[in-house]
Amino acid sequence: LLSINSEVIGVIRIPDTPINNPVMRAKDNSKYLDVKINGDESRAGELFMDYRNVFDHVVDHKLAEPNSENLIIYGHNMGNREMFGCLREYKDVDGFYEKHPVIYLNSNYECYTYKIFSVFMLDTEDKTETMLDCWNKLDFDDEYDFYKFVNEAKRRNIRLNDVDVKYGDPLLTLSTCNTELGDRGRLIVMARRVRDGEDPVEGTQNSSLNPNIKWPSFYNDITGAKYDEKAEFIPYGPENKGAANDEK
Repeated sequence: LLSINSEVIGVIRIPDTPINNPVMRAKDNSKYLDVKINGDESRAGELFMDYRNVFDHVVDHKLAEPNSENLIIYGHNMGNREMFGCLREYKDVDGFYEKHPVIYLNSNYECYTYKIFSVFMLDTEDKTETMLDCWNKLDFDDEYDFYKFVNEAKRRNIRLNDVDVKYGDPLLTLSTCNTELGDRGRLIVMARRVRDGEDPVEGTQNSSLNPNIKWPSFYNDITGAKYDEKAEFIPYGPENKGAANDEK
């Protein structure tokens, strides 16, 4: 792949799905929206990592700087399931999550494994209390900032699961379009790195529909859905319940 295009930074794969693609990174987040790895124009484009992310930057055979704590990969929601088209099935197809909870991301140097802990919908134009600007959160200021972020993802999770998330876990965020909100809708699939010696599917096999989803305000306006802020919520993080409640 590198012999075709030097902007290939890795390969992403979700077993038994169409996702087995090179991941590109350019000097901006627009180039690979409609360009293939070989330079041909295409409506499907390619999957690409946020240009601001640091990912296995190696100089003289050594890691030159730490990787970003939240890697973000974008791709089109194609009707034939190509690119990130099949990600909508995490939201729409019962049992899809349990069958496909693991993401493999290989750089040019290492092979990384992630397990999905949250699937949710965002509004790119949201300026209300339901806004979550996950595209600009590449690193975290501290432990509180990390847990605030992942707990907001958990509040929005369409399917509850038993995957735990701890401060220091590297995150992977997949972002694609979601037409339920028109051009402004996005579907987010968020995963965290599998720890050394951990079973990759542990915590993923007993998911259930979330009865209290924090949808974007625009979605609430369209459907009449409501988020109950007083409902029980078990946050990620040790002794973090108070902080999580403050975040409401």
